[in-house]
Amino acid sequence: MSFETFIAKRYLSFRKDSPHSFLISIFAVIGIVVGVMTLITVIAVMTGAQSYFKNQLLRATPHITLQHINSYIEFPVRVSEQLKKNKNISAITPHIYTQGLLQTSTGNAPVIIKGVAENADAVLGLPSSEQVKSLYASTHSSDFSSIFLGKELATQLKIKPGDTVSLILPTMPARGSGSTELEIPSAYSFRVIGTFTTGMYDFDKVLSYISLSDAQAITQMGRAVTGFDIRVPDANMAHEISLQLNREIGFPLVAQPWTSYYQEIFAVIQLQKVVLFIVFALIILVAAFNIASTLILMVMEKQRDISILRAMGTKSFSISKIFLVKGFVIGISGALGGICLGLLGSFILSHLKFIELPAEVYNFSRLPIKINGIDVGIIFLLTLFLCFLCSLYPAWKAARIPIIDGLK
Repeated sequence: MSFETFIAKRYLSFRKDSPHSFLISIFAVIGIVVGVMTLITVIAVMTGAQSYFKNQLLRATPHITLQHINSYIEFPVRVSEQLKKNKNISAITPHIYTQGLLQTSTGNAPVIIKGVAENADAVLGLPSSEQVKSLYASTHSSDFSSIFLGKELATQLKIKPGDTVSLILPTMPARGSGSTELEIPSAYSFRVIGTFTTGMYDFDKVLSYISLSDAQAITQMGRAVTGFDIRVPDANMAHEISLQLNREIGFPLVAQPWTSYYQEIFAVIQLQKVVLFIVFALIILVAAFNIASTLILMVMEKQRDISILRAMGTKSFSISKIFLVKGFVIGISGALGGICLGLLGSFILSHLKFIELPAEVYNFSRLPIKINGIDVGIIFLLTLFLCFLCSLYPAWKAARIPIIDGLK
């Protein structure tokens, strides 16, 4: 143990002749603990929300979507063969999107219908492989076409598996007819064979799945599709691969990564995370000023001790180092204590259901928590840096005390 550390340790310990200095040091540590704990908890919630949205979106959203810019894809087999030549593509599946009105005896609601192929589960988490199999098995063995409804949509219309619903679609003019007018809407009967949940309220209240063949029949598209869902090995590389596909396939087909659809959501979450980090970092800075006041008070109290040390030959740098070490010990104690309590608080929030959130507002009913080691490391280093800055002035002041002033 160095000479400076030994003196700093004595100054940090409780002494009957100066109990208030010890208490002030304790309060300084508590201030740092509270600031770090709050910052870690808030950042864990924001990181968890960011991760939750990404995971849930990618369950029902492909990494890349390939679509015609203003029409259908007339020759999907040809396009599919061209896509399979790209080594960065793990799986592809065609789809058809259309919109309509779902009507039951209890009411009606707008709905987005997605026609999925039998290999859709190779690209998407939803529908699952079991749901795709049951969708096609029911369609082949029943007089009614089958449909899967989002859980919130089924709840809204009070629909349960086995019920029959009517899907009303605007009848589009035949391709090549030159007409732009819509005809009388057509109604199609479907039997509900189950519900699904994506974890995203906005998806679950409008989205439904039917087989690709049924979608082609009700939209009168023949063998055409509206686009392809594409899966790549790494979702984070979807943007670069989509640019590559646009160069290879070319206009009028356009490949769009999943981030292009939801970049506003993630931009807002990231902005909130940065703003909250700054706000709560300022709380740590305020707590760090308590270290400065604690050290300044100690410098005033220990003027005689400092002068005696200087008279014995102690260098000014060593005097400064004594108070820097004390500030560092207070800072690291508060940082470690705050990290421990922040991790404990995050664990409690993620496992206990005492905070319920409205899913229709936040898309999740419980606080999503995710601890990122990099975030924790940044908070720890930032805390030590702020505590070091707040210790500089008292240390500098202690080193400049004239020897004669403390010995009077």
